[in-house]
Amino acid sequence: MSKSPYNAIAEWDTLLQAVKETEGDLAGVVPFREALANARARAHMFKGLQDSLEASAGEATDRLRETVAVGEDAVVALRSFIRGVLGMRNEKLLRYGIKPRGKRRGPKRTLSPPPPVARKRAGGRSR
Repeated sequence: MSKSPYNAIAEWDTLLQAVKETEGDLAGVVPFREALANARARAHMFKGLQDSLEASAGEATDRLRETVAVGEDAVVALRSFIRGVLGMRNEKLLRYGIKPRGKRRGPKRTLSPPPPVARKRAGGRSR
């Protein structure tokens, strides 16, 4: 017996065809053949349903992605509006999931130039 349902159905088709061709040689096979034929018909029906649902799921996934993209654009626009109303540094932005900018820094301090280094005379002698 095959583990894959698709292989099993193909196997059933082959077996049913062989039984139909030799039904006269197999006394009492009719109820078994009919049981397998019914299972095969139901399996084909569910396979068709599965294929249909997979196609529908693919379409639903595409629509969901499109909707999420539109929603993300709306989020960007709404957050921009909120920042415009409240300002970039307002702590109330946290309520809307927006990180406020940090406080302004003072002017940069410039360091005084380093003291001059004493130069050695050429020739390596000291006085």
